[in-house]
Amino acid sequence: MLRFQRERAARQGRLRVTAPVSFGVHALAPAIADYLTVYPEVEIALAVNDRIVDLIEEGYEIAIRVGVLGDSGLIARPARSGLGIILQPEVLLAEDISSGRLVPIVREYAPPSRPMQVVYLPDRRSTPELRTFIDFITARFGER
Repeated sequence: MLRFQRERAARQGRLRVTAPVSFGVHALAPAIADYLTVYPEVEIALAVNDRIVDLIEEGYEIAIRVGVLGDSGLIARPARSGLGIILQPEVLLAEDISSGRLVPIVREYAPPSRPMQVVYLPDRRSTPELRTFIDFITARFGER
């Protein structure tokens, strides 16, 4: 019975998530849809914008950040980054590349990849929905 209660608790709650516009719309939103099929009782509010959001001041539990992080005191979990031939993150072009609509032609001149992290507050109570979402996102977009 206790195991069932823990598993059920992992599927309840609300998370506020913020991410850059391109990544949020084209990659994270579909991943959230997949997450919600596994955890249908979790409510996720996704806000997309291209500014650095203050998690405390604006009430977000998780932010996706692209690029090198400054010393913010946030906990970061590395995730995937990579660039396609039109200087877009690889995750945004993967379907076009795999279908043959785009073809990488100058891999030897590709710019360096930019790191992507899932960040959250170190003193934030680690709720089951927070843990399951972080694990899901890092598994989906983690280094390959």
